[in-house]
Amino acid sequence: MASIIPKHAINCSEALASSAHNIVANPDPCRYTIVPGGCRPRYNDWIAGSAALEMSAVREMRDLSSKTLISVIDDDEDFRATIADLMQAMGFTIEAFSSAVDFLASPNVRHTSCLITDVNMPRMTGTELHSHLVGSGYDIPMILITAYPDDSARTRALGQGVVCYLSKPLDVEALFGCVRSALQRSIPKENLS
Repeated sequence: MASIIPKHAINCSEALASSAHNIVANPDPCRYTIVPGGCRPRYNDWIAGSAALEMSAVREMRDLSSKTLISVIDDDEDFRATIADLMQAMGFTIEAFSSAVDFLASPNVRHTSCLITDVNMPRMTGTELHSHLVGSGYDIPMILITAYPDDSARTRALGQGVVCYLSKPLDVEALFGCVRSALQRSIPKENLS
């Protein structure tokens, strides 16, 4: 697993010069948030980053990203914003929601190519959302994320068609791999021949 990006404040000039804080091997001052006494990476400590993420993987993700809608659902505002920012930095169109109920009320449910959602949320869990979508005829590739990993829940979710079941803190490379798999699954079969 890649190292965890620290949430604590760091010196901006050191951060921008240090490849250890570059998530996608592309120096970007917008990745840093100004805080009293300096700045910190915008990607919080829920995300494990890697300076070793290969440029070919970054290019592949950007190739898949054109006009692709990824919806992110998490009741934790910071985590939701972090994942949305990360996916948006890769060129994806993002819609972020604080609950599964809010996502279901969106007019873009049917346009979602990949759904990244927390497992444990109030009113409707990520697994309940998956069951609801499948029962309603939607085949949206879903990535479930949890801070409370449970092997039996993971096995059940994967058996029901969830693309990936990841634990927090996230490994960025694992997340990108899951997004790649989800998007390849969402490509209409006639485009594969």
